[in-house]
Amino acid sequence: MSPPPGLARASIARAEALLGGRAEPGAPVLTISSSARVVRFGLGVLAAEKISDGDAVTVKLPDGRRVKGKVSSVGRTAEVDEQAQDKSPKVTVTVELDRPGQAGGIDRTPVTVTMPGERRANVLSVPVESLLALENGGFGVRVVQDGKARTVQVKLGIFADGRVEVSGAGLREGMKVGIPA
Repeated sequence: MSPPPGLARASIARAEALLGGRAEPGAPVLTISSSARVVRFGLGVLAAEKISDGDAVTVKLPDGRRVKGKVSSVGRTAEVDEQAQDKSPKVTVTVELDRPGQAGGIDRTPVTVTMPGERRANVLSVPVESLLALENGGFGVRVVQDGKARTVQVKLGIFADGRVEVSGAGLREGMKVGIPA
């Protein structure tokens, strides 16, 4: 049921006055909080610069369900959380769920927010474990072709989900890449 026009839905966070007690003029009686389902988290400054209001995200709930949401605000001040182990400055990001009713009824529960990252099209990628450190510096991969193995020097691109973008002379789509034991 929606609240009447002009009123927002809220939850009682704390009763300030005693039951049956006298309410003093100007004294708080209740502390309320919004019942809106939002996620707030700290994000490193460099990562925060790459997102904007309206960016689509996915929120993984404690029960494993995934719900869609959008970034509703990205803070403009980086602060260090003295309670956290990581002392790097963070910017507060707020996400609103597209369908708040899917979130369930528990407040302040841990969730995982996935934001779209940098994407590359038409690139080659290999498992990170296949990278070899070369004697002359840089990296290579061992490719197997016609029953013979050879090392190909590669230039690295972005890393994601256990894979790395590679480019280099002698590489092509579909080649078999060896992974060191």
